[in-house]
Amino acid sequence: MRSSPRRRRSPAAPNAAAGAVRAVQSRKLEGALRFQLDAARLSDGLEEQCRFHPSRRWRFDFAWPLERLAVEVQGGVWIAGRHSGGRGQIADCEKLAAAVLEGWRVLYVTSPHIRSGVALNWIARARGRELEQAAGRRRATL
Repeated sequence: MRSSPRRRRSPAAPNAAAGAVRAVQSRKLEGALRFQLDAARLSDGLEEQCRFHPSRRWRFDFAWPLERLAVEVQGGVWIAGRHSGGRGQIADCEKLAAAVLEGWRVLYVTSPHIRSGVALNWIARARGRELEQAAGRRRATL
């Protein structure tokens, strides 16, 4: 009896699946950070997916254009994602260099930074604001 030939998976299939997972994770992280920004009253002047370069299609996940402050959410840091590969790192360096040369301050944040509130604290500090903790009304530090 002849066995049926095994189907070969396209090499792009695992990469496409991983890319879809990263996209969902990134959207969830961005949503969580947006919720935190709104709750902390830090979303005034905020633009999401803000184009910052006159000729490139680069975007910041979050930006306060008048303050030249941007936040990039790095999702999927524990899997072989776009940002962890050689090409991705080179592209990220080019984007960051262009932003800095245009006068932007850019914060890179990951899921642990967002979940712990550290990212929110960094953003508040970069905007010259203080966060008040609900319990005890102590100043958040980091």
